[in-house]
Amino acid sequence: MAILSILILTVTVLFLLRGHILPMIPPMPYTSVVSLSFVLFAIAVLVAIGCIYFGAFIRQWGKAYLRFKQNIMAQANGNAPLPALSIYPQIHLKVNRRLRNIALFALLILVASLTVTIVISQVQSGSLGFWHTWHWFEK
Repeated sequence: MAILSILILTVTVLFLLRGHILPMIPPMPYTSVVSLSFVLFAIAVLVAIGCIYFGAFIRQWGKAYLRFKQNIMAQANGNAPLPALSIYPQIHLKVNRRLRNIALFALLILVASLTVTIVISQVQSGSLGFWHTWHWFEK
């Protein structure tokens, strides 16, 4: 997931620099490219935050499993078991709040910039189906 976030950021930078990324990405006016770059950047931020949460969950699940296994062995040997661990990660409130706020802001940027990108593309092409006007899906 972290590689995906880095890849999306790289594509965004290449897109802004007008680098020829792939032949699959169709040509479009530069204002549409700039607004689409905001969309890609917001997606990269959301993927990065998802990666952080995914790592925290995997680490906590590993700890909970090891505690469960330790308690099974303790009961088999006649020892007192330790209290069970939660399967949900205990992220510090300050860090969790910051991550949540960044994710919400990125989601807001994603929705707003996607809307602006579609409107700009429709105005520049003079058609509601701008992808048809720009011949994106024709070979």
